[in-house]
Amino acid sequence: MSQKIFASFRHISHATFATPLENIQITFKPYRYLPSRFYSTPQIKPNLKLLTQLRQETQVSIIKAKEALIKHNNDYDKAIAWLLEDSKISGVAKAHKLKERITKEGLVGVVVTKFGERFGEERILNGSRGAIVEVNCETDFVSRNPLFRQFVTQLASTCLFLSSKTSSTSMIQPISPKTLLSTPLLPSPLSNSTVSVTNPLTPTVHESLVGLIGKSGENISLRRAEIVNLGDEGNNLLALDGQKISDRILVTGGYVHGGIDGDHYTGKIGGLVLIEVIGLKAHDQSKRLDLIEKINKLSRNIAMQVVGFNPKIIDKKSIFNENDMNIEEDEILLNQEFMIGGGSVEQVLVNFEKESGIKINILEFKRWENGEEAEDVDDLGFVNETVDAAGLSKTLF
Repeated sequence: MSQKIFASFRHISHATFATPLENIQITFKPYRYLPSRFYSTPQIKPNLKLLTQLRQETQVSIIKAKEALIKHNNDYDKAIAWLLEDSKISGVAKAHKLKERITKEGLVGVVVTKFGERFGEERILNGSRGAIVEVNCETDFVSRNPLFRQFVTQLASTCLFLSSKTSSTSMIQPISPKTLLSTPLLPSPLSNSTVSVTNPLTPTVHESLVGLIGKSGENISLRRAEIVNLGDEGNNLLALDGQKISDRILVTGGYVHGGIDGDHYTGKIGGLVLIEVIGLKAHDQSKRLDLIEKINKLSRNIAMQVVGFNPKIIDKKSIFNENDMNIEEDEILLNQEFMIGGGSVEQVLVNFEKESGIKINILEFKRWENGEEAEDVDDLGFVNETVDAAGLSKTLF
C-alpha cells in the first residue's frame, strides 16, 4: 500500500516541493479505532424518586429537574437550592421584559380558618382569621393555570399569619406590600407540606412571584391584600372541654365564585365577612360542638350572599356619608332576601337566635371582583410600593 502511494507522488512536479520527493518518507502505523464512550466519564443518572419529588415540589420541567440532580450528584437539597437560584435569574429577566404589559385578568383568593379549628399543636382558635387577595395576570388562560391558582391560594394562606399596622379602626385591614413580599410563602390549606418559615430554602412571596412570572411568560402583579385583624380579641383560646370560653366570639366566613370547579379558594369574585357570636358560652359541651358547625356554615352562607347579591352596606345604621344616601333597599345586606331561603338576611339571623339562643351580628364585609375599579385601591401605588419594597427598582425596572 505504501508503494502505491509513493508511486502516485511521482506524477507531482518536483518544483512543487522545497524538498525532493525522494527524501520524503511516509510512515503508516496501525491504528485501532475504539468507541469514544470507552474514554468518557460515566454519566450520572438522576434518581427517579428524587426526580418525581423535585418536580412535585418545584413544578419545574422534567428537563430542568434532571439537570439539577445530575449537576449536584443527586443531592436533593443542593438541587432545590440551585433551582431556586436559577428561577430567580430567569424570572427577573422575564419580569424586566414583561413589566410594561397590562394585567387585567387574574383571580381573587379567599382563605379563612374555621371557628374552633386547631392552631398550632395544642391551641384552638377562639374566633377565626380570614384573608382576601387579588393577583392579576395578562390572560384568562394563565389565571386558570394550576400554578397561578396555587400561588393565589398560598398568598392568601400566608396573609392569615400576618398583622396589619394601619391606623384604621376597621377589623378588615390592608397588608403592607413590604411585609407581604418579604414573608415566606406558606403552603395552601389542603397541602400536607411541612414548610417552615425559618427554613432558608423556603422561598419568599417575592421570590415565588418572580419565579411564577418566569414559568408563565406573563406579567403578574399583586393588586391588593387584606386580612381580618382581630388584635387581642383573636388571641383568646377556646377550650372545647368547657374550661375556658369567651361570651363574645368573632368568626370569619369566606366564599369565592367563578373559579375552576372544585377550587374553593380562588375565583373571579370573592367575599369575606366578619360576624359577632354572642351566647355560645351558655351551652354545654355536647351542644356546643354542633353549634360551632352551624355557625361556620352560616358565616360561609353570608359570605356567599355578599358575593352573589353585591350589597353596599350592612344596614341603614352604616350610612355615614351623602353617597350612601342614594343606596337602594336591595343593596342593604340585612334587607336582602337570603339566597338559600328563610326570608331576609335579618330574619334568618333572628330565627337563628330563637332556635339556638345565640345572637349573630354582621360587623364588616368585603366583596372584591377581579379587575374592578375600586375607590380604595391605587393600582399604580400598590405596584410601585411593591417594587420599592422588593428592591426591584434596580434589578427589574
